[in-house]
Amino acid sequence: WFADDAGQVRAATEITQAGALRLLARDGEGEPWRPVFEAPPDERLTVLRLAPDGRSAIVRSNRGAPVDALMQIDLATGAMAPLMAHACGRYDAGTPIFGDDGALIAATCVEV
Repeated sequence: WFADDAGQVRAATEITQAGALRLLARDGEGEPWRPVFEAPPDERLTVLRLAPDGRSAIVRSNRGAPVDALMQIDLATGAMAPLMAHACGRYDAGTPIFGDDGALIAATCVEV
């Protein structure tokens, strides 16, 4: 479960019967959950937190690359975009570092 800055649970993950990791979102408390994004079993996806505006999820994923990168998934459209494009080069993105306002400042890089 992932809450926005107001404390409302807005995103969650579930494992499908096929073994994929599915990201779910909802517009507010009591609203229905809807699937937003799905990562197949052979892909890594780790949801780290919601963005400060609550409109996207900050994730670590290896989609389309041999290493993990920090990405942002729009909770309305499911579109994924790099958060720190190629910041770690041939290394996996590790632990992200967020400022007091929730904005991403930097990330560690981990040799694979």
